Amino acid sequence: MWMGARSCQTVLSLPLRRSRPTSTRWRREASARTPDDSCIVQLRLRCPSVATAARIDSHNVGNDEAYNIDMSNEISKRVSAVCRYENPYWTRLPRMRYYEIVLERNVTFQGDVLVHMPSFEGVCDKVLIDGAKSFECRTRVDEPKVTFYSSQHQASLYLLDNEAGTTLRMQNGIPMPIKLPEDADNYQFKLQFGHDEHIYPLRLYMPPMCNKSNLECPEGQGPKEESMSAIEHMCHSTECSTEVDAPLCCGDRDSCDHYTGGCKRHTILRFDAADTLCEITVCHDWDQDTCCAALARCDTYSPSGPDAMSTRRFGTTAETSSAPGTCAT
Repeated sequence: MWMGARSCQTVLSLPLRRSRPTSTRWRREASARTPDDSCIVQLRLRCPSVATAARIDSHNVGNDEAYNIDMSNEISKRVSAVCRYENPYWTRLPRMRYYEIVLERNVTFQGDVLVHMPSFEGVCDKVLIDGAKSFECRTRVDEPKVTFYSSQHQASLYLLDNEAGTTLRMQNGIPMPIKLPEDADNYQFKLQFGHDEHIYPLRLYMPPMCNKSNLECPEGQGPKEESMSAIEHMCHSTECSTEVDAPLCCGDRDSCDHYTGGCKRHTILRFDAADTLCEITVCHDWDQDTCCAALARCDTYSPSGPDAMSTRRFGTTAETSSAPGTCAT
């Protein structure tokens, strides 16, 4: 069997081992790399002279007849070839010899790669370590959906599981669930583009959550309101640091003048609500004791001046005995 790149006038020889068959079918595999500029590969299948049929990729061909394979839009391609001998006068069953040929373009990957995670599950960052590209992914779920992208859609993408010793084929741009490993450095991301191959370390781990850590927010700030953005609720590393994580985890605390939870009976929103801060960046029902104050009794109200009689019916909050309001009678 031989191959030639017709458009490039380059010949590639492909050796295939021969051996006595042990059954009516047996396979041989071989691989070859085409030149950089090859787009048409010419394949000839030379079967033994006694063969009654030859087939390449399910197409019947003559023995030693040229068969063209278009590689202009392919980086790699697997081709099957069969030599068949069938003669009921000599053999009860047909005899077949199978070959599988892997063709790879001799090209170099010059695009870009990216690892992505849904924002509500986590975040992935591209990191340079000693000039080499790697990826670091942080997640708050046990089985995040990770997406691998390549700007060259013909590239093949794989996830290497070092602990299990397995390789998982990933579809370009299609999210796939990945189990959170015990060892954060367990995974690797592999890209194959023709004969060109790149392996990127992939660090995947679950950092401490902001609201479950000992992180102290700066004065006037508090934990952020729960949201769909995971990056706002995770520390940046395996331990929380005020210097590094406060800008992500903390935000300006809301003031009580935005409190809408309502006050208990005989309490009212504080007169200084605009200057009183809730616990986190949004006021909630649990801020009631902070934002509400007890009403004063009317018998403690003693206005002065010409309006004393007209305002006698009104009371004030405990903090503002000099300002009219509603009182507990």
